[in-house]
Amino acid sequence: MKKILSSPAFRITVSLIAIGFVIYFLHDKLGEAVHIVLEEVNWVWFGAAFAAYAIVQVIMAARLWRIFLIQGVGVSYLKTLSLCVVGLFFNLFLPSAVGGDVAKIYYAYKYSGKKIASTTSVILDRLLGLIAIMLIAMTAMFFYHKEFEDPRVSFIFYFFLFLIGSVTVFFASRRFARQFKWVGALVPSQAIREKFLELYHALYACKNHVPTLVSALALSIAGQCLVIISTYWLGISLGAEVPAGVYFVIIPLVSILSMAPSLGGLGVREAGSVYFFSHYMDTERALALSLLTDFLIYGIGFLSGLWYAFAGGLKSKSFQPAEALKEGE
Repeated sequence: MKKILSSPAFRITVSLIAIGFVIYFLHDKLGEAVHIVLEEVNWVWFGAAFAAYAIVQVIMAARLWRIFLIQGVGVSYLKTLSLCVVGLFFNLFLPSAVGGDVAKIYYAYKYSGKKIASTTSVILDRLLGLIAIMLIAMTAMFFYHKEFEDPRVSFIFYFFLFLIGSVTVFFASRRFARQFKWVGALVPSQAIREKFLELYHALYACKNHVPTLVSALALSIAGQCLVIISTYWLGISLGAEVPAGVYFVIIPLVSILSMAPSLGGLGVREAGSVYFFSHYMDTERALALSLLTDFLIYGIGFLSGLWYAFAGGLKSKSFQPAEALKEGE
């Protein structure tokens, strides 16, 4: 089952089905949505959203860099920023919205030679991102709960809050984790079990660096808020009069949905965005917002790809020796 979910054919199928649903149900709205994008967009607001999205990468790179420090992965901040840029490019076609993480792990390991430390760093970075998304969404839901009559919105958030909370407790408490020792018996390879155990201990050891984790979480919250604000500005550029608080609930929800197996969230992201935003603006404008968001994401991803191509990738020789970096420098 795991191989099926991660296979390219399955991801392509999911994206095509999702896009097919959008086109089938909204085919009569597509022309008007394209017209809105071409004729009504305020490109000043779009430029502001583009700049905000670019600044997000600077913030997220600082978050990952802090985590690299406590894991002993000696990658400089500028090279960590390069990893984040490359991740944007690989996000376009690797599994779900977390596909770029694979590229980050690969290049961090290629430089440092620390496979487990590189893997745990990126996993922790992703977990902090999810925690930040949930904190933002639940805070916004507290103030704007009257705006959301669909009970499925609250259900999805509470489900993922429970899931993320359980994962966090699992890696923070060995007593809790021991309750799941039986899972190891399902893994046939002793070598794989040892690798998983090594990965667990590496993540567990992060609890000794609470100040750094708190600062990384703060950076994550700031970055995620800026992503939401950039989408809000896209909505303004389309003339959509939707309260900012609504974006702070819907965008995290769409982000979670886009992690489903697909081509960088393609199709799933658009379907979710149109479904939820159509409750607060006309469907044509919701579809236009989705198209403009794609234009932003794929535009930055394409520029990242150009950088990756002309820079020749992230060569190990361009990094400093791992021992040259020490925490706090």
